[in-house]
Amino acid sequence: MADDRMPLLARPERVMIIHLDDAEEAAYRAQKNSKDAPVLVHWTSPSARAYLFANWPIPAALLGVGLVSLLFLVLLRNSFGRAVSGVLLLILGLMFVALQIRLFFRTFTRYVLTPNRLMRMEGIFTKTVSAVQLLAISDVTSETGVVGQFLDFGTVKVETANEASKFGDLNDVPKPQQFLDLLNFARSNKERPPKAAPPTPLSEEMLRTIVNVGSMLTAGELVVEPTTTGGWRIKREQEPSAE
Repeated sequence: MADDRMPLLARPERVMIIHLDDAEEAAYRAQKNSKDAPVLVHWTSPSARAYLFANWPIPAALLGVGLVSLLFLVLLRNSFGRAVSGVLLLILGLMFVALQIRLFFRTFTRYVLTPNRLMRMEGIFTKTVSAVQLLAISDVTSETGVVGQFLDFGTVKVETANEASKFGDLNDVPKPQQFLDLLNFARSNKERPPKAAPPTPLSEEMLRTIVNVGSMLTAGELVVEPTTTGGWRIKREQEPSAE
């Protein structure tokens, strides 16, 4: 496993790699270094489109400030108009930078799918990691609203066999159907312990043979003796003499 020492502001990929086991980390590095390697470790972060839709006043304010700045610049072609337009453009730039920082922080929430488990990693200064084994998942479904169908985001609902599990749902997943397909594929490929085959019933003839041999051994008509090759054989107590 990777180095457990984690910087205070570790990048999301570093946090993810630290929490992968050796096999998962090897698969992730292999698929990063080769386009031909199978994708065994898949990750995604909450959709930025979902955030913009849920917080629509922010993009609306950006658009409004930009339009007002443009109007001042076009209608008031003097120093006052240019000054007001410049101030508004400065405010617009600061708002845009703040929005980009907020969207960047959302990438620290990461949904990770490996061949063995499903993980959720959250937090910037305080990291929280929750995981559920694929074999413990009883059912998964995706839920996409009307807006989510247009902006391609939704919720992946995860049900586990253990009702006390607090793993919860994955919210604002981009391309939820693709993530759901990958999750179902990983679940179907996960090796499950084989069921013990039922014992093969013995035929009547074989049962009679076993009973007869046992009776002859008990009566002393047959004996078990070692062979010269290290095995064992059953023979009559007295071999019939050849005439």
